[in-house]
Amino acid sequence: MADLNAIKAVRCDIQYYSGDVRSLTFAVTDENDAAVDLSAKSLVFTIKKRKSGEVVGSLTSAAGITVAGASDNEVTLALSFDLEEMDYRHDLYILTEDTIIYGKFEVTEKVHE
Repeated sequence: MADLNAIKAVRCDIQYYSGDVRSLTFAVTDENDAAVDLSAKSLVFTIKKRKSGEVVGSLTSAAGITVAGASDNEVTLALSFDLEEMDYRHDLYILTEDTIIYGKFEVTEKVHE
């Protein structure tokens, strides 16, 4: 199993339609592509306004983030946010430790109802 200190944060831009309910799943590996066990870690996902840094949405291991997979390194985010159309920033990190992913969170208006 990989060492948490060897996690290399990855840029992952997300395109999202305001009000949609969707999940995003990805595997977390270290710089040598070895699985990182996240089963006992507290994860936090935040969406922030680009200019002010104000948090406008979040998920935690207790609500909205699931860790699964044979190596406990598959993270699923349950996205369900009603946000104004604009570009935000996001990050997923281990509480008090490493950033796992970061990037742009681009929200566009829903085309249909």
